[in-house]
Amino acid sequence: MPVDPKVVGERIQKLRKEKHISQEKLAEDLGVSMNTIAKIECGLRGPSIEFLLELTNYFDTTTDYILLGIPDEGKNQRRKKQIDETIGLIDQAIGNLLEEKERLLQ
Repeated sequence: MPVDPKVVGERIQKLRKEKHISQEKLAEDLGVSMNTIAKIECGLRGPSIEFLLELTNYFDTTTDYILLGIPDEGKNQRRKKQIDETIGLIDQAIGNLLEEKERLLQ
């Protein structure tokens, strides 16, 4: 699946605007020039791998979303999934303990 720099730039711009951040602020926060941000957002150049990783951390998203448009579950969804998995393990451990208790009482 080819990656279109123009579409990648549009996604980055969308993420930036959703956070109500100017190109200048994003450039300052990530230590690049505003011209770099502008060129990436209009698709005149693609982000380097290193810069792409910085963007994913900055916007709390994934490279799959930025490059391919695959929706990100989001931080809250990932955390909820972790919590649900942990609760499942706790439930299983409680069940095992109750069974052991029953065996000991017999």
